[in-house]
Amino acid sequence: MINIKVMQDEDLLICGYHPDVDGQPKDLVLGYYDDNGKLQSRGKVYLGVSKQERKIIFDFAKTHTVTKPHFDKYKNIVWLEPILVGTAHFMQETENGTMRQPVWKGLRVDV
Repeated sequence: MINIKVMQDEDLLICGYHPDVDGQPKDLVLGYYDDNGKLQSRGKVYLGVSKQERKIIFDFAKTHTVTKPHFDKYKNIVWLEPILVGTAHFMQETENGTMRQPVWKGLRVDV
């Protein structure tokens, strides 16, 4: 029997980013609001984030950072107001609810 993994897309909020040595966004921390309105972590993504999108996120951070971490499991993160939305492409959900092998597809401009 062949076990075929179906790739999935999901629209998620950019909750923060791990800065590189120059302070520019590197890994994006993604999340979503659950049915009770609580912000939940969906994991991090690095692959696929363009230079242009990194600049947009960096510029957004100049006026939209928050001091309280959204998720305690991540360290050294620049936390953002969860307003920007983008799409991640991934293989499957892990047991703890994060994405396996995520790739960034891009910012959503229609929301």
